Amino acid sequence: MHPIIRLVNRNITISVNPGFLIWQVIFPLIWIFVAGFAYTALIDEVSFGTKDLSYPAFLASGMIGFNIMNSTLVSGIIIWNDRRHGMFEQIMSGPFTRSNYILSNITTIAIVGLVSAALIAAVGYPVFFQSAEFSLVTIPLIVFSSIVGAILFGSIASIISARLRSSEGFNVIINTVFIFFAFVSTAFYPAVGAPQPLATIFYLNPLTYLVDIIRAGIFGTITEFVILEMVVLLALASVLFVILKWIFKKIIARPGLEPRSKAPRAPMLATTLPGFSTFFPYPLIILLQYRSHCLYKDRIRIFHGTPYFFGSLFCF
Repeated sequence: MHPIIRLVNRNITISVNPGFLIWQVIFPLIWIFVAGFAYTALIDEVSFGTKDLSYPAFLASGMIGFNIMNSTLVSGIIIWNDRRHGMFEQIMSGPFTRSNYILSNITTIAIVGLVSAALIAAVGYPVFFQSAEFSLVTIPLIVFSSIVGAILFGSIASIISARLRSSEGFNVIINTVFIFFAFVSTAFYPAVGAPQPLATIFYLNPLTYLVDIIRAGIFGTITEFVILEMVVLLALASVLFVILKWIFKKIIARPGLEPRSKAPRAPMLATTLPGFSTFFPYPLIILLQYRSHCLYKDRIRIFHGTPYFFGSLFCF
């Protein structure tokens, strides 16, 4: 079996589980069917291209891109745990290269992004089906957005996790960056009507391009500007992937982080910022961080007969 396939299998095994998948669906459901319909009293219709969409339809289509971005946290958490627990050095001492490791992480988040997009599209279909105009390019556009968006945001999460040494710094920075991407974008509300400086920032945010492309595919509003957004999104993803690969070339086989103690420690919440615990990324990161204490303790996976310690994120 190819080394990348082995590593992808390992990544999916330790990252994707029923709890993760359920959370990936429940959180968007709350936004779509609670916030979406509750805010219709304030936002009746939203213009997108040549169409006027109901706010729930606008939000449901935006949640597809939002969920793709959130699913890429898997990549950052995998790299963080691998470096903290010494797994990265063990992998590098086996029949794997840094390129194998990076490509396996990118492949993992691309798969997770596609699955996440499919789940939210299925869940949100009853909301936006009346406004939808499916065509031959709808599925290719959603697949393009899922893969390129996963690579882009996965590269950002991986770069952050590769450069930071403290768990507190990792949690705070990853939350700050992803909250900025989420709320300074058109995922939840349109840029039209926002103050001009804020509307400008919206279009400096790659998540805006991601959700615009998805909406264009669903509602049949493909324009030259959407094509330009696709080019920009692809270019950003390529640049960030090259940066990520360059960073990993600089990481030599040495302990990059202090080894953990023998006894599992509870996650440190001293640096939790106000309000973060109510938003999606932070509780998930804390949950995965806590479960990572049994990550390399309870199970053994065999790569070419060599034991590599890892476990399930939910090993009760």
